[in-house]
Amino acid sequence: MEDDVEQDAHYKQSSQVYKKSKTIMVRVMQIDVDDEGKELLRLIYTDGTGRFPKQSRTGMNYIMVLAENDSDAILVEAMRNRSAGEMVRAYSVLIGRLHACGIFPTKQVLDNEISKEYKEAIASFGIAYELVPPHNHERNKAERAIQTFKNHFVSILCGADKDFPLYLWSDILRQAEHTLNLLRPSRRIPAVSAYAYMYGQHNYDRNPFAPLGCKVEAHMMPSTRDTWAEHTASGYYIGSSPEHYRCHVVYITATRSLRVCQTVFFKHKYLTQPSFTTNDALLLAADRLTAAIKGVVPTTTSTQAGVQQLLDIFKSQANGAKNEITAQRVQMADAAAQRVLDESTANEIARAETATQRVLEERMEKEVFQVITDDDHTEEADSSVPMITQEHRMGTHEHEGEDENQEGLFQGMGRGWRSSAQ
Repeated sequence: MEDDVEQDAHYKQSSQVYKKSKTIMVRVMQIDVDDEGKELLRLIYTDGTGRFPKQSRTGMNYIMVLAENDSDAILVEAMRNRSAGEMVRAYSVLIGRLHACGIFPTKQVLDNEISKEYKEAIASFGIAYELVPPHNHERNKAERAIQTFKNHFVSILCGADKDFPLYLWSDILRQAEHTLNLLRPSRRIPAVSAYAYMYGQHNYDRNPFAPLGCKVEAHMMPSTRDTWAEHTASGYYIGSSPEHYRCHVVYITATRSLRVCQTVFFKHKYLTQPSFTTNDALLLAADRLTAAIKGVVPTTTSTQAGVQQLLDIFKSQANGAKNEITAQRVQMADAAAQRVLDESTANEIARAETATQRVLEERMEKEVFQVITDDDHTEEADSSVPMITQEHRMGTHEHEGEDENQEGLFQGMGRGWRSSAQ
């Protein structure tokens, strides 16, 4: 009995020692605080871009850029000019978008070029402003944000259709900002994007994306077209409609207006559909017919042989067409190789003929020089012997025979040289 009590006590003690525990991992991140370390500073930076090369269809020429510090998001708004009233309007739109996301900035950094109306607008939102030192624009974070947005926007315009009207740049501005913030990580929570920090995760099922500026064919609903009118209208893709489910905003070139369309056919110059040839159709039909017949014909009847013969016929026709194309490609490759061989052979023949002609010319020059030398020796011998003897007469006949042989040799070589030159 005492042994049982001791065992129970030992068990209770061991269970207390080896009791399970949970570990909580905490990640420490550096955030912006004020000098006393009390709270997060909600900073924003603003600045304006230079004049856009083309005025938009709504009369816009400039862009105001706002960089939010906590989310590291970049917001943009188009402006007609850089007057005080237009800058206050664009600034009010951007601040309203931040408030809609639950972000209430308390401090703003901007350049020295600021009007009195602009200062009053900043104060009306309860924001304290700070100007950067004169001629030191690098202190303004919006300068870097402008360069980032301009690079992103220029890349979008370069990927648009070649006939895309440049005066539609202000219409694609909002989706360009949207895609840029999806690519930028949040500064406070790097695991999510800047867009997700402000608006939540983007729903691609509700708002699908497509290349901005792409040429499209938009389907017109029966209630919006005439009875015998075309069912589609040509235009350019402006962006996804955030207020509709799977709808697109299209600029219709015929009416020069924006229209929300549900069905759109994209005619992108790079994202093309794969071609379907006749041979592909024949192979697909043979495979489908094979699967259909195998599914309904019993495997143990006498008709199986006939079905197999029919399948072999279809497969042989399909393979024959494929082999014919392969043979044509092989013939084209052989013809190209033969053409290269013929050109190289002709060059070798021409070089051989040139070398032969050069050898013949050198040989003729040597023989002509030898004949002239022999004639000089003959004249000297005639002048030194005044009387004609029998031996001299015989020697003369021998020389004449040699001259005739040499003349015949020269004539034959001349004919051969002329024929080779021809």
